[in-house]
Amino acid sequence: MDTELSNGKLIRVDIPKDWSMTIIFLFPYIALFILVPLSSRCFACELLKYAVFYLSYIALILQDRTNIGLTQNEMIINRAFFGPRVISKKDIIHTEVKKNFFHTIRYPAYILMIILLIYSINNAYSGIHRAILNDHTTEAMVTLFLSRTLIIVLLGTIFYIMDKRSRTPDVLEISTNDRKYNIYTPDPEEFRTMVNKDTQVNSNGSER
Repeated sequence: MDTELSNGKLIRVDIPKDWSMTIIFLFPYIALFILVPLSSRCFACELLKYAVFYLSYIALILQDRTNIGLTQNEMIINRAFFGPRVISKKDIIHTEVKKNFFHTIRYPAYILMIILLIYSINNAYSGIHRAILNDHTTEAMVTLFLSRTLIIVLLGTIFYIMDKRSRTPDVLEISTNDRKYNIYTPDPEEFRTMVNKDTQVNSNGSER
């Protein structure tokens, strides 16, 4: 998730055992159980069905943009939804700078994502073009446009989140008794120093 320090620098943090992103992603599919029966009788409900998906993708990006606060005793990860995650510094048992997996696979991932986006855009264009030639109604055209571009927006959202994590060659791993947090920052050593300050963990993760 995206974090903001006091100097305004943005970084990312992966929060383990965090179900918020899954809940946001699955919410529109749950909403379909209500909206699908209504959409056949109400065009506004049909539009709302797709709007829920688009809003959920925006929510995923917002949830990925959070800010970190460091106090003498705590590290606080504030998120757009579902409240902050508070980590007591006394619970931190290990900090380590590791190679960033997303940075390692970034070029193959970019190529795959570009191929998928080109295919999806071409597929959407072909379907919309055929509908125009067949002189579909305005309502049908709007519905077709929303449905065909949905996968493009989803792929764009995934690409955005992945790209932000792939820019740094190293990642800072912060371990507590039961969880590991990955922090994506241009200078993980500096951030580790900030986290380890006033704690019982030294720079290589062992106790003083």
